Amino acid sequence: MNIFHLTPEFAVSGQLREEHFETLAACGFTTLVNNRPDGEKGDYLTADEVQALAVKHGLDYHFIPVDGRGPLPVAIAQTARIMTAGKGPVVAYCRSGQRSAALWALASAGPVSPADIIEVTGKAGYDLTGMLPALEAYAQARRQKAAAAF
Repeated sequence: MNIFHLTPEFAVSGQLREEHFETLAACGFTTLVNNRPDGEKGDYLTADEVQALAVKHGLDYHFIPVDGRGPLPVAIAQTARIMTAGKGPVVAYCRSGQRSAALWALASAGPVSPADIIEVTGKAGYDLTGMLPALEAYAQARRQKAAAAF
């Protein structure tokens, strides 16, 4: 299992196996986000199996499945809520960690600049440069929403 910290409080990983849950808890993670939908090809734990293991190891569990077509606005909003809940370090995973990194990126756009997001995810091994227009759009929408609140 490879865990890549995008921030001190948010990390991403590729596919998890049963033996990884004890390690996640021992590393101080308090929340697990499963971005892998049931029914994808491959040998992996189902959402129900992951939830049972997360609970067994004291992890808050969230199932936010994202398929290969890209993150949906509701998944981005759910990820943002988890990130701001302040319940401790979060680890999100999918098959490779790419979708989890993309969700973090979109949920972070605005408070974090798109350029910084691309740099952070790139250092973790996830090339999100193709998402730059979406990141800029999300960041601009957040700035406009913040300005309208005043």
